[in-house]
Amino acid sequence: MKELLIKVAGAAIVMTVSLAATSVEAAGLRVNVPFAFSVRDAQMPAGVYTITSIQGGTLFVRGFKNGAVVLTDGVSGSDSTPRLVFFKYGERYVLHQVWAVGGAGRELPASKLERERRSAQSGSDAQVEQVVVPAF
Repeated sequence: MKELLIKVAGAAIVMTVSLAATSVEAAGLRVNVPFAFSVRDAQMPAGVYTITSIQGGTLFVRGFKNGAVVLTDGVSGSDSTPRLVFFKYGERYVLHQVWAVGGAGRELPASKLERERRSAQSGSDAQVEQVVVPAF
């Protein structure tokens, strides 16, 4: 428990210093996610989240009680609607992409859970469902 507290405090300090030292690429998105989901290996409950990014593709996903930091890859698209895109595996939702105003998108690398679900479903007829949640 003590180790977890130290890791969380360390991550918070790094996040604060990073935000102060680096210019923000996008103003943040606010999204009300109506279901629990994961960001890489971090589990997030349903709720309102603020998503911001800084130079270098680092994405910050912050909720009322939890948050996650993840490196992402840039993607482009023609739809300029700000939104989050989730992949749904059975009853589990995984954040896959974040789209800001203007069609600029960030894609998250697959988590261990996601890779396991994909390989488990590859031999069956089960499909991965895409779920889109608009930002406000």
